[in-house]
Amino acid sequence: MEAKVSVIMPSLNVVKYIDECVESVLNQTLKDIEIICVDAGSDDGTYERLMEYKSNDSRMRVLHSDVRSYGAQVNMGINQANGEYVCIVETDDYVDLNMLERLYDLAKIHSLDYIKAGANSIQQFGERVLKRNMVFADTDFSIYDKVVSIEEYPQILLMDCYIWRGIYKRQFLLDNSIYCSETNGAAYQDIGFTHLVTVNAKRAMFIDEPFYQYRKGRNESSSKSPNGVKYTYNEYKRLIGECGYLNKLPEAAADKFWRRFAKAVLCEVNHILRITDYDLNTEHISLYYDWFQEMFSQNIIKSVFFESIFSENERTEVNLFATDFKAYVELIHKNDMLLQKNNSNMINAAVDSQVVIFGCGAYGLCVLETLYDNDLEAAGFCDNNEKLWGTKKADVPVNSPEYMVSRYPDAVYIVANKKHADDIERELRQLNVKKIIIYKRYEE
Repeated sequence: MEAKVSVIMPSLNVVKYIDECVESVLNQTLKDIEIICVDAGSDDGTYERLMEYKSNDSRMRVLHSDVRSYGAQVNMGINQANGEYVCIVETDDYVDLNMLERLYDLAKIHSLDYIKAGANSIQQFGERVLKRNMVFADTDFSIYDKVVSIEEYPQILLMDCYIWRGIYKRQFLLDNSIYCSETNGAAYQDIGFTHLVTVNAKRAMFIDEPFYQYRKGRNESSSKSPNGVKYTYNEYKRLIGECGYLNKLPEAAADKFWRRFAKAVLCEVNHILRITDYDLNTEHISLYYDWFQEMFSQNIIKSVFFESIFSENERTEVNLFATDFKAYVELIHKNDMLLQKNNSNMINAAVDSQVVIFGCGAYGLCVLETLYDNDLEAAGFCDNNEKLWGTKKADVPVNSPEYMVSRYPDAVYIVANKKHADDIERELRQLNVKKIIIYKRYEE
C-alpha cells in the first residue's frame, strides 16, 4: 500500500543524535508514512539502534549502502520508496511532529511538485544552545504561500539551497530523472539536486514555518572538510555538463544562477584558504581553479547583469578571483584579519563585564554566537522595534534601550546593526552609556 510520505534518512555514525531524530519522525501526526533508513556502514552503534526501532514499528525499513556516499543513500531511498511524496531527514537533525502533515496537506491542496518550510539552526556551546531561524537565502517574502515556478519567479533559484526541510512528489523526481550525484562522502550532493528540482518544478511553494531543526557546527560535519571546492566543482561540472542544466534554465533566471554559483564557489574557496593559512598553491583549490576561472570570466564578468546582481565589494572579489588570484587571496586575508581584530576587541571589552547587544537581527545573533564561542554571556538584547520588547530571541530577553540602560548602566553595549550603527551609537551616548563597541562583519 502506498504511503503518503516516504521519509528517507541517510545515516553514518550518528548514534549521539539518532534517537531524537528517529523518534521525531516515528511520532509524526501524519501516521500514514514509511521510514527508509539507509545506513552506510555505521560502526558506533547507530545501525543497532535503527534495527531496534525497526523491530518495534512496521513502517520502518533499514537498508545498507555499500558505499559511503550521501548521494547514493538518498538515491537508494528514492528508488525504494513507495510514498506519494518523499522527504529527506538527515539523521543528526530532527523535525517538529506536525511537519509532514502540514506539508502533505498543502502539497495535496495545491498539487505541488514540492514544498519547502522554514528551519531553525541549533548550535551547541557546552551547556548553552543557540537556536535561531534559518531564513531562505536571499529571501523574498512576497512569494511565501504562493504556487510558484522558476519561469514566473526566477528569484526562487536563490532561495532554495537545501535538500531537506521539504517534501517532493516522487513521480516528479522520477519523471525528470532528479537524483543526487553519488560522489564519496556526505558533502554538497544537494547542490545538483536542488538546482534540478527548482528548474523542473511547475508548482512549488515556500512557507515560513520552521519545522526542520538543523544541527549546525558539529565536529564530524562534512562542512568542516578541506574538500569543499572539489565537491562544489563536481556538482557544478555535472550540472552544467552531464545534466545540460543551462539549456533548461529560463533566460530570466540566468543572473540568479550565476550569482548563486559565484557565492557557492567563493564561500568554499575562502573556507579552504583559512584552514590552509592562505596557501596560494594548495591543491584543494589549484586542481579546480582553471575551470572556475573560465566560468567566472565568460559567464559572470562579461555578462550584462554583472553590475546589477553584485554589490561593489562583491564585484571586486569576483573580478580578482577571475583575474588575479594572488590579489584575491591578499584581500580575503586582509578582511579576515580585520574581522578577527574587531572580534578580539569586542571579546576583550566584554570579559569581566556585563554585555548588552543592541540589535537582535542577523548581526546581533552573530555577536551572541561569538560571545558563546568565547564562554561569555549576554545580559540581553535591546532594540528600537517596540514589537520585540518583552520577547526573547535565541532564548535571550529583548527590551527597550531605555530599560536596558537603566538596568545595566555600566554594561558594554555592542552595536550590531550594519546600516544604522552611527545613529545607534549617538542614541546610546545620549543615554549616558560609556562603553560602546561597534560590531563589524567586514570592512565596508
